[in-house]
Amino acid sequence: MKEIGPELELRLANGVNIIIAHARQLSLTSEQLSRVVTIKRRLDSLNTPLMRELDSLERANREHDRVALPRSRGDLPPPPNPRMERTLDVLRTNMHSAEEDAYEVLSGAQLQQALQLVKEARVIGDW
Repeated sequence: MKEIGPELELRLANGVNIIIAHARQLSLTSEQLSRVVTIKRRLDSLNTPLMRELDSLERANREHDRVALPRSRGDLPPPPNPRMERTLDVLRTNMHSAEEDAYEVLSGAQLQQALQLVKEARVIGDW
């Protein structure tokens, strides 16, 4: 199974994007869609610099791994990078807050359907 990086993992599971992509299926009104798009823009503006930082950290880790001494198959994986972990935590917090804001825009039936779509996307990695 191919490993995906943390940045892609966050994008795949972004509930706000899933709501927007399924706006028609969720029967969002134009006002609801506009509010969710505003939430998405706010999330993107918060996360863009963090995603760039994460990209840089991943590149630096790959470079370090490439020049590090070879490890045998029985070696443990390298320890997590604290800066990368903190960045991921902030990204996840931002995404969670934005999803909560987007869920508040939806009606009861829309919310249930959106939660199911997000759950399916996270389970099957369709996003």
